[in-house]
Amino acid sequence: MALTATVSPSTGLLANCPTSLAVTGSSAVTGTCAPSSSTPGTYSVTITATSGSLVHTASFVSHVSAAPTPTISSVTISPTGSATIGQTVSVNVTVSNPGNVNVDFTIQVRWASVNVTQMSETLMANQQKSFTLSWDTTMYGAGTSTLSVVIFNDGAWSDTNAGSSYSLAAPPQPFFTSTVIAAISGVSAAVVLLGLFLGLRRRRKPAAL
Repeated sequence: MALTATVSPSTGLLANCPTSLAVTGSSAVTGTCAPSSSTPGTYSVTITATSGSLVHTASFVSHVSAAPTPTISSVTISPTGSATIGQTVSVNVTVSNPGNVNVDFTIQVRWASVNVTQMSETLMANQQKSFTLSWDTTMYGAGTSTLSVVIFNDGAWSDTNAGSSYSLAAPPQPFFTSTVIAAISGVSAAVVLLGLFLGLRRRRKPAAL
């Protein structure tokens, strides 16, 4: 007996039904379909069985719901609140995957709208894991903006931690800058020359008459 599966709508779901069943005598036979889909929706599946001039149909409805997407459980930043330009800021992000499939995703750390560091990861089904990202602040200017974290998968889904205010401060200037050192050197040289000049004058004696 030949079997044909028809799905409506025609795209989005695979019926995965057998294409034939062996019938012996008048005994009942059973076939199993295993629908699969990654597209949420409601699908009607009609199975048509044909044996010679005999035709029989049976139908069932398959409901496909969206799988739960990963979420950001927590974010920890060190140092907290602020850093000095040149420091490395550590951002620890804990992600939970409540779904029953493994997921690939990207984690981004943003200061205002600027992506300062990112990494791509995979999280197993029904798992929670922490990921640590490092932000090298050397090339950034002083200022205060929101430091946030977002995880996403090619625009299919995303989750954002709104974050909090984070400041970068300019590093303190050393007291003995090159300009100060040059000025001190110049003054020292002038003092030495003046000392030599005065010493020579003291050592000179009046000429004898």
